[in-house]
Amino acid sequence: MLSAHTNQWLQGVRSLSRPDQLNLAQRVHRNTVWRGWLDALMALYPSVQHQLGQVRFDHLCRLYLDAHPPQQPVLLDMGADFAEFLRDSTPIDSLADQLAVADWAWMRAHVAPDAQVLDANAFSALWTQAHAHLCLHPSVQVLTDLPPTVIQTWLADRFPTVEPEAKASALLVHRVDDNVQAQALNAANLAFLLAASDGDGVQSALCRALEADPHLNLASWGTWLWDSQILCACPSTHQPGDSP
Repeated sequence: MLSAHTNQWLQGVRSLSRPDQLNLAQRVHRNTVWRGWLDALMALYPSVQHQLGQVRFDHLCRLYLDAHPPQQPVLLDMGADFAEFLRDSTPIDSLADQLAVADWAWMRAHVAPDAQVLDANAFSALWTQAHAHLCLHPSVQVLTDLPPTVIQTWLADRFPTVEPEAKASALLVHRVDDNVQAQALNAANLAFLLAASDGDGVQSALCRALEADPHLNLASWGTWLWDSQILCACPSTHQPGDSP
């Protein structure tokens, strides 16, 4: 009996309908839970909201939650397939689903594990060891499937005062300390990061960057890599320059 009542209550929480069997306190609680889900989902996708407008976005969020209610109390994974849902629910020429991919990456960067990035000495020593492996910060996400127009639109929404990269080959989203950062990647930066993701050594990754852009200014590129703070010591290894 208790199980049947519990299932009915959960159905009420996860549905837009109002079962008559729920008493006033249960209905108030259900509405509070529903409002919490809706607010949490809407907060995850600000760029989608700006693209679609408040009314359309609110309607789609309600439809999504009605079809895909959270299955656990922790809401970190809620909305993981929202981009796919939008792909099937919005006009084919809408950018909403692609903007949702970038918004989701922003959230995942917030909750990614932390790691110590290379300090100045380790970063400098790295370039003296051609075969040293590269490891990226756990929060690093390289989105290669987004068109340049989507990247520029999303960056303009997140950082309205920053001029976006004109030739965007991909989008980098990551966290520095407690702050999530994002930037467009040119061809050379993308090639280097993909090589690092593949576990390539320093020399191989640098060669891939130069293949992507033979005129790469290494001094400026090195400054970008250092400022980005995305390289970490590889697990179970010493940082370059450390004593064994």
